[in-house]
Formats: sequence, structure tokens, C-alpha cells
Amino acid sequence: SCLQEEINTPATLLEGFSGAKIPCQYNNGLQVNVAEQELLNAFNQHAAETGLNKTAISCEVFNYGESHYLRFHNNDGSGSNVALIKDASSASRGADGTVVQNFTIGTTTCTSKACASCCGCLPKEGGGCTKCTTGDKDCDDGSGSGPVIQ
Repeated sequence: SCLQEEINTPATLLEGFSGAKIPCQYNNGLQVNVAEQELLNAFNQHAAETGLNKTAISCEVFNYGESHYLRFHNNDGSGSNVALIKDASSASRGADGTVVQNFTIGTTTCTSKACASCCGCLPKEGGGCTKCTTGDKDCDDGSGSGPVIQ
């Protein structure tokens, strides 16, 4: 998994999902320094509160171009993608040389069954989602505009 398992939950994640700042590190790719279950709990609460009505059962970090995303795999076979926006002012280097940096979870959630593991349905800069380029083209923007994606 690309997620850490035994890390304390950041206070901002306890306050809400969208806009929460979470620590990440670069170690053979981007890793989120939050326990997967804590991210799942926060996403599932967000999904219930916003009417998305999805239940995530796992998640992963992935890159597309220069952008970073969290993909939540839902129990109905759909995938929900949110942007991870780099907070450039927060970078620090650990004792082992690993770069640790805060990222903000974007406010747009893009959900699709056809594009659950590839092919678009990603949050766009300024809000909305890219089109799903395969299958039913069923990408749904569940939440409105968010911060600019780096």
C-alpha cells in the first residue's frame, strides 16, 4: 500500500475531509502519512454529508502528469478521485533525508464506475471533472469548485 498504517490523524482531517491538510513524504513516489482507515473514515463521512452516498473500502495515491490524487475504491465498484494540492511552504527534510510536505485535499470529488481505475474523471483546476474516456462516460462531480491544482 502507498499509505502508512500507524500514524496519528492530522487535526484538520478530524475537522472535515475537503480542504484538510495531510502530511505526505516522497519515498519511491508520494506516500500519505495518514493511516488508511483514518482516510477511509473521513472520506465516508464526507460522502454521507455531501449526498455522494459512497462507501470507500480502500484508497491509493496516484499521479497524472505533475498532479497528485487520492483514489477511493468504493464498495459498489466505483472510484472517487480527489486532488492532493501541494503546500509549497511546508516542505521539511527528515533526519533520514526524506522530504515531508503537507498537501491539501481538494474540494471536488469526481466519481465514476467506468473510470474507477483509469481513463479520466479527475478533478480539474477551478472545479469540475475531466471526462471519463472509456465505457459509459459516467463521471460525476459531487461537490463544486476547489483550490487550484498545482
